[in-house]
Amino acid sequence: MSPAAYHHFLFLLLLLLLFSSPSLIAAQPLYNVCGTTANFTANSTYQNNLNRLLSTLSLNASTSGFSSTTVGQASNLVIGLALCRGDVNTTECRGCLDTASQDSQMLCPFNRAAIFWYDFCFLRFSNQQFLGSTSNDPEIIFGNNANVSSPQRFSRLLNLLLSSTLNNATGSDTRFATGEVSNYTAESPTVYGLVQCLPYLSASQCQQCVRGLFNPLPTYLEGRQGGRVLGAVCTMRYELYSFFEGAPTLRLTVPPENATSPAAPPAAAPPLPVPASGQGKRNIVTGTVLAIVIPSVTAISLMRHWTA
Repeated sequence: MSPAAYHHFLFLLLLLLLFSSPSLIAAQPLYNVCGTTANFTANSTYQNNLNRLLSTLSLNASTSGFSSTTVGQASNLVIGLALCRGDVNTTECRGCLDTASQDSQMLCPFNRAAIFWYDFCFLRFSNQQFLGSTSNDPEIIFGNNANVSSPQRFSRLLNLLLSSTLNNATGSDTRFATGEVSNYTAESPTVYGLVQCLPYLSASQCQQCVRGLFNPLPTYLEGRQGGRVLGAVCTMRYELYSFFEGAPTLRLTVPPENATSPAAPPAAAPPLPVPASGQGKRNIVTGTVLAIVIPSVTAISLMRHWTA
């Protein structure tokens, strides 16, 4: 092997190791939004309060999975919450939130508000009250560029999977659930899904929020092999590979459409809702990122007006 070929081989091996490691991928922010309302100065009271808040959130959320708190008062008041994905352990949760705390100071320097999404966790802080809000703004979509071979059949399986997983999540105190659906055909392989809401949402609020995430699916993710929608209070994801830890909380099996078995498939889930005509205008921004399995993925940002 020539020196040039050897170096090329080492470079490809390094890329493979990097993108096959879930822990390394999880340490990278999926997306972040910096606030636009106000800034703070270095070594100010607000910065000290923010540092205390980030430390408290990281510690408390890593043991309970979710934490919200406030530090300071008046113009130096800072409000925050932290949420870890329901299937990750304490170490992964703490590591993700520590990374998010550091990234918030580097990527949103001196901003009094910011939102950060990661594979394993979610962090938000602001100088304005948002705790208890059910608004899911801003919302971000990531879609795999690869398409399935039978989009109509796939859409029916995906509809069943996400609706059923959502029902499991709303029935859980943690507002988190994972699921898989299979029908043993190459045209419609096993699909894996995940749904999560902030734990303070009621079951009906979680249902309403996640079903709102279903709205973009026919437009932006129709027939795509994987996708996710991130939001401020709820999120969902689906893939053709298992991307969560442990066994799914829900398993569904649907016979192939041409099967001769008399067994009937599970009852159809409610159809994906059509966006209401009165919904706010969304600005779409596209870009390219890498997913864990290194397909090309398009990130579609559905950024409605957010200034908190």
